[in-house]
Amino acid sequence: MNRAEKNHSTDIEHDNSGKLMKICCHNCMQKLDVSSLAPFEHIDCPKCHGEIIVPMWFEHYLFEEHIGTGKFANVYRALDLTLDREVAVKVLKPEHQKKYGELFLNAARRAARLNHFSITPIYSCGEFKKQAYFVSQYISEGTLADVLKNDGPMPIEKALPWMIEITEGLHYASKQGMVHHAVTLEHMPLLEERAKISDFSSSFLEGDSAELSLNAEHEDNLDIFNLGVAFYQLLTGSSPAEGGAENYNIPDNIQSLILKMLTEGVVNRVSYSEIIKVLKGGKLTEAEAEALPVAEPRKKSILKKWAKQFIAIQLLILIIIFAILYTNNKAETVKSDYLLTNHTPDVVRALSNNSLTAAAKLAEAVLEDVKSPPVAKKAAAVLIVLAYGLNNDRRLSEKCDYAVKMLKIANVSKGKAIYALIEYPASLKMPPEQLLELMNYSPNSTALAHFMVVMRYLYYGCPRDKFLKALDELEQALDKADHDSWIYQVLYERSILYRALITQEAIIPNAKPDPVLKSFIKQLNKTEQSLGVSPEKKK
Repeated sequence: MNRAEKNHSTDIEHDNSGKLMKICCHNCMQKLDVSSLAPFEHIDCPKCHGEIIVPMWFEHYLFEEHIGTGKFANVYRALDLTLDREVAVKVLKPEHQKKYGELFLNAARRAARLNHFSITPIYSCGEFKKQAYFVSQYISEGTLADVLKNDGPMPIEKALPWMIEITEGLHYASKQGMVHHAVTLEHMPLLEERAKISDFSSSFLEGDSAELSLNAEHEDNLDIFNLGVAFYQLLTGSSPAEGGAENYNIPDNIQSLILKMLTEGVVNRVSYSEIIKVLKGGKLTEAEAEALPVAEPRKKSILKKWAKQFIAIQLLILIIIFAILYTNNKAETVKSDYLLTNHTPDVVRALSNNSLTAAAKLAEAVLEDVKSPPVAKKAAAVLIVLAYGLNNDRRLSEKCDYAVKMLKIANVSKGKAIYALIEYPASLKMPPEQLLELMNYSPNSTALAHFMVVMRYLYYGCPRDKFLKALDELEQALDKADHDSWIYQVLYERSILYRALITQEAIIPNAKPDPVLKSFIKQLNKTEQSLGVSPEKKK
């Protein structure tokens, strides 16, 4: 990095020229007069040639280094001259002062009321030369995001104390009526090897917390979802959408806990107290335990022993399917008959009208009716998963298991593809490529598999580009599907809605996106704001 690149052009109105600014080189203690130099300019000490950053006066704070920037504010490491201690000062950019200045200060005042070791404290706030700012604890040891970047995924024994500390901090804030809205590893600094949650005031631009949450009566849900994502990243080094948890020695109860934080609907998602209880090794009540999904036990030695045989079997199965598909068109028609033909008209009609609760009940009735033909039960099993998933129902995992169980009881299918399709939305273990490969036996099945990928991305989260790519692939698959089938009728309109709302290129009249999509869009926007992504780059 050259000198020009390192010099920071600050947005703060400064007055170094009017004040005497003498400093000492931190290497050789040579005294230097830098009154005439620009703030944050990098210079060389004339005696030892060590690098020096020119500080800047800001009220009674001496800004020593610019350490962070966002769309709305800059953050500086500073010396509080009244108390002789290092602090972090966050200053609202001038162009946002008129619109957001008072909100910024109000959010800082609210966050300053929080008094918990696991929450970075705010010391003061105010205005200087018409620029709003607040002062908080300065922590130099980095964040959990830095730990993950430098050291890779954390073993459970290392990560568990941090997970407990962060959850306890969020739980305390929740009881004080505070919601964070930006729970990420970047907002989890370490102080003396203990984790904190910082930047509670970052939500000041979001307005009323009820608008931010997925459900106004359960404002902690988005924080808990993001906390689950952060835990998953800390333990695996990847996002939940990418999978990979099975490669790490994560206890089953922790896997199940994180899965519930991520996959369940907004109403009655696992609470902070339940999370803390599981993380501390306690046992949940019978009702709480039944609500948690059960992670399958890992059998690493068996996986290693059978890995080569499993791959060989997979390849053999694919070769056989390929031969059947291309040599026996009749066999393909029979295999995909439950997708090509409308065997459950009432369910499809309800789903098409966005009557998702009614569609789910009708699908359950088909599954439980002993007189229903096998093809109808297969269609109903898929439709019930779609209905609960699109409705963001907290029982999605339960209903995926239910649909699989009902099909097995009726012995309607021994194929792997139908079960993979039903289990996929609520599973962290199956990569998208595996599902698409299994369902690639007809245009309709391929389109349905692509939609399941899109639906799971909404729950687990993924980058905007990755989501838009999945939408592209879904729309291409739908173009090849039977346009008279229920698959096309149900999924086409929703794919168009997703694209319009994500890209904001079009407005759909009376559009009512599902809560998962609403949360997904807001999380994308918050992430991109923090990274300074412009609207042009989004598109």
